[in-house]
Amino acid sequence: LWMVAGNLETWNAALRQHDSYPDGVGNQISALAAAAPGTTGTVILIPSLLYATAGLRNTIQEIAELTDAGTESVGGHPCRKLIGVAQSVYPTGRVTNVRAVTVWIDARTSLIRKVFTDTPKGMPIGTVSRLTIELDPEANPTLADSVFRFTVPSQQ
Repeated sequence: LWMVAGNLETWNAALRQHDSYPDGVGNQISALAAAAPGTTGTVILIPSLLYATAGLRNTIQEIAELTDAGTESVGGHPCRKLIGVAQSVYPTGRVTNVRAVTVWIDARTSLIRKVFTDTPKGMPIGTVSRLTIELDPEANPTLADSVFRFTVPSQQ
């Protein structure tokens, strides 16, 4: 996924399919949400926080309980370690996908450095579904336009 002049562009290497989603049409959010399962939610982790009104849900937004667990280093950066429980809640109030979560927040920049989610409660015995996302964020970096260029491979 990448942006060009306000258009969200996607490339699916397995299907060899390139799609473009113009700004203002409303389907950019659908494209991001559709990409989430293939990236185990990574693609929407931070964008869902930046664009809160888009309605993209992620583990951080689903945290129901949180406790300060002190400090811990992530990638050489001192971080606040927060442990808790995340859960999905339907509009009807039904709660599902209850899982342990740990979030590490950079003590200096307040940027998210790492998120861990454990196997949701109620999964079949022996099922393990753990996810660790580690980030190396930088606030307001200076980036050349070339960093965002992607050439779609020939679709032959």
